[in-house]
Amino acid sequence: MAGAVASPDTTWRPTLQVASSHPVSAQRATLAVVGGLTIVSLLIRLSHLDYQSLWLDEGYTLLFSGMPLSKLLAVGGAHEHPPLYYLLVHFLMQAHQSYLVPRFISALAGSLSIPVLYALGTRMFNRGVGLAAAALLAVSPFHFWFSDDGRAYELAGLLVLLSYLLLFRALDRPRVGAWVAYGVALVACLYTEYTTVLVLLPQALLLIRAQSRGLARPLLLTWGAAVLSFVPWLPTWLHNASTVSDNYWIPSPTWSSVQSVMLEVLGLKTTCPSAPCTGVIPPLPLLPGHEWLIVSVLGAAILVTLLWAVASKNLPVSVTALWLVLPFVLILLLSLHRSLYLDRVFLDTTFGLYLLMAWWLMNALQRRPLIPAALLLAIPLVGALMAFQETNADVTNTDWRSASRDFQSAYRAGQSVVFYPGPVKSIVTAYLPANQRLSVQRPVWFHQYLDVPGWQRRYASKSDDQLRDMQLAAAAAGRHAVWLLAEDYTGLPQARHWLAAHGFQLRLSQLYDGHARIELWDRGTPADFGPMVVPSRFGGQWTYSGNVSLRDRTATVEGRTSLDRSFAVRPGAAYVVKVDYRCAPPAYPVVAVETMDSAGRSEHSNDPFGTHEGHFPRSKWYDWPVVGVWLSQPFGFITPPHDVRAVLRLRTLWGTCSWRDISVYRER
Repeated sequence: MAGAVASPDTTWRPTLQVASSHPVSAQRATLAVVGGLTIVSLLIRLSHLDYQSLWLDEGYTLLFSGMPLSKLLAVGGAHEHPPLYYLLVHFLMQAHQSYLVPRFISALAGSLSIPVLYALGTRMFNRGVGLAAAALLAVSPFHFWFSDDGRAYELAGLLVLLSYLLLFRALDRPRVGAWVAYGVALVACLYTEYTTVLVLLPQALLLIRAQSRGLARPLLLTWGAAVLSFVPWLPTWLHNASTVSDNYWIPSPTWSSVQSVMLEVLGLKTTCPSAPCTGVIPPLPLLPGHEWLIVSVLGAAILVTLLWAVASKNLPVSVTALWLVLPFVLILLLSLHRSLYLDRVFLDTTFGLYLLMAWWLMNALQRRPLIPAALLLAIPLVGALMAFQETNADVTNTDWRSASRDFQSAYRAGQSVVFYPGPVKSIVTAYLPANQRLSVQRPVWFHQYLDVPGWQRRYASKSDDQLRDMQLAAAAAGRHAVWLLAEDYTGLPQARHWLAAHGFQLRLSQLYDGHARIELWDRGTPADFGPMVVPSRFGGQWTYSGNVSLRDRTATVEGRTSLDRSFAVRPGAAYVVKVDYRCAPPAYPVVAVETMDSAGRSEHSNDPFGTHEGHFPRSKWYDWPVVGVWLSQPFGFITPPHDVRAVLRLRTLWGTCSWRDISVYRER
């Protein structure tokens, strides 16, 4: 290895080691390739900008960025992230109001990282390393995912790259402007993401090079100025840190989660924002079932390279390897107290990995007996391309786009709307027309996520349960109907309990991919909702299988049975299904509605509990059937825009049950 690498002093110099008789032409060709990768990467990112629905964290981005500046700094910046990204979104949305502005910033930052990484690799090593690293970044599914995510991670990554590039430039061409530019990049990193400090720490090694060139004093002064610039934000950061140490939701890392993140960073597994989504591993030869071996070999190679670089005093390789290793080590150590182990925290470390892999590749290509090793290093590139295809084909975010569409169709003036939790309001209103007016809106907040300065002190004596009930009472006061637009979140069953205990009946309930749900709670009866479109009799229009006994308005079933009833529906209309049932436990009764278009196609024909189906009982807090007691609970659905027919399905998987008075009402 040592024979393939120049001395540390030579390696450090920003020279272009070009094996060509026409170095200028080769340089232009390389720049053209990097420029092409950047443009194509940006176009792909922009083409998928609105492919995934907004998710909960992007709701926070829209919420905080839309606040007045004083409130944004007081509240948005205190929400576990510094304020620079929110401020940038805030000002850009003044010029162009769109929920895609945050994603556009991420897409642009992710694409610009490609030429910056090329320039950094060229300055640290040579043009071949820079080009290979840029190519790995250009096809990284990990970066493509976060480039279409309206959060600060890609912007932070770009700023980290710029800080390294500007530091090398300041050490090579020490000018006041160069040091100022480097200092500004450092401050921007800290005000974009706190975790950038983990990947900035390896820059401390470059103090060795600064001392050899007599530049230790300006480097230390620049670091000191950057720290002082962060001092005004220090109290907010300390408050955030104390919140994390007291109560946080991120699970502790396991070998499985470490392996998963390493595969994502390597580009061999697609990224997902949250459960129930899990990443997809491309079907490369020997990859499925051997993930642990690949991760172990990669980890060992990185550690060996780091030890060799330190022993041989090779600063560029030492810095690059530490850039990758140090954040993993520190976050694993922090996780012994409170976990911060999430895939997106390691986004900035990928640049160190790509530089290291490119350096390995260039060394392997210089020694022909190691060409097989170079071929092995091509596996991540092929795997990344395959995983990239999966990343751009699968819809994994919570489907708030469809939920907002159906809510817009069914909402009527005078109805109250509860958003649970609060950032759901930012997501739903982003998808609603600008002229849509909601009579009463109430985002539900808790102590950890209150959006009004002073609330923490004003309601310090109230528990989260009391806060939730207080806000529900304000939303329901004097209202006949209340919409509950919710994502599965702490205390949601208690919120539904509250509505049921205060005279509201569930009229309409739809569950969407990713556990988004919209529900209409009403004080009236199903008959008040509108005309009956399916009468409460089991006549000839019903089809059934299994042990079923029909008698006028009652069906008695035993064991595994099914009863189906088809009926016409109007696109965009809301319907309520009235259900009475009585079972002898143990039993498992289920009601489902599947809607379809004129050709008989259903969006979720292969998913019996999909987006456009309601099933009953719908929630964990409903009791199991009681022997000899008739239970009644209506539920409802909204017909998708192109569907014209629906099938009502009654299912019993086991036990003995009776169904009666099954009827459907359309909104008047």
